[in-house]
Amino acid sequence: MDGRRAKNFASRAIRALRHAKGRLVEPAFSVRARLERRAWERAVGEGNGPCSALGGVSDRWWLWANTAGYRRHRELRSLLPELPSRELQEQFTGSAGDRTLTEAWHAYRLFRETFNQHSGGTVGRHTRVLDFGCGWGRIIRFFTKDIAPDHLWGVDVNEIVISVCLETNPWAKFELADVLPPSPLAAASFDLVYGYSVFSHLSEKAQDAWLSEFSRIMRPGGILMLTTWPRTFIEHCAWLRKSEGAKKLPASHQVSAGAFTDTAGALAAYDSGEFTFSYRKPDDPEHFGEACVPESYARANWTDRFEIIEYIDDRKRCPQNLIVARRRR
Repeated sequence: MDGRRAKNFASRAIRALRHAKGRLVEPAFSVRARLERRAWERAVGEGNGPCSALGGVSDRWWLWANTAGYRRHRELRSLLPELPSRELQEQFTGSAGDRTLTEAWHAYRLFRETFNQHSGGTVGRHTRVLDFGCGWGRIIRFFTKDIAPDHLWGVDVNEIVISVCLETNPWAKFELADVLPPSPLAAASFDLVYGYSVFSHLSEKAQDAWLSEFSRIMRPGGILMLTTWPRTFIEHCAWLRKSEGAKKLPASHQVSAGAFTDTAGALAAYDSGEFTFSYRKPDDPEHFGEACVPESYARANWTDRFEIIEYIDDRKRCPQNLIVARRRR
């Protein structure tokens, strides 16, 4: 974008956001402080993205910008990652639009704040972050406010969603990965690796292999955060099999009815600290199904590579259990 176009674009963006100020989720948003002309021109003209133009805005404003603000202002649509079709969103997350983005925003805040709590630092422009199993990019899009494009990465085994991410999000790097490592990522290169609803679907062999790979690609002292199904999910699968209400759920949720058909046996295994895994249907891929990882299992089997520093089993904080670990030095 040449200088004149960038200047005109910045002027339109500032006018539009001033006009929208009364509809923002908080009135403290300062255009001069947060969206100053030169910062916007650099973001658009030099490829620095939201990290340069919007870094420092509040979390609530950032959620608004990705939902209502994205729909209302083409200036925001031209800067923020695009959204894939509603059908693709629902296929991979069971919901679409503001609902799935709000869920992703909560996950983003949990991962960022937990990293800040345990890393000895804070997520910033040069923090190197990997979204493991990034899907169509709903969580990683929120990190574009904090992280420079060269330091923000996403990987997934699904070629379709990686293609979507490459088409819709120019502010991060994306790579296709195999079901089992190695990955194409460099050694000792990440400060934070997170995976939302990925280890909740991988077999024990796949999880162990990826833990070793994370140990390779993370810097010593780096923070790993992975979610897995809680114990109650086993009971939820039983409910799906017998409840009429389950038929109203998205197809992506109903498929779990085929998992953990021996409810009592699965609960007993979980309570004894065993890795608890079940395929959902006979033709499931070898390493893909439903997985529950008890805290005692993680502490017994991960600690040769990672120090378990927190195990969050609290639905008010996260829909799944969250295992927080530090890469051993």
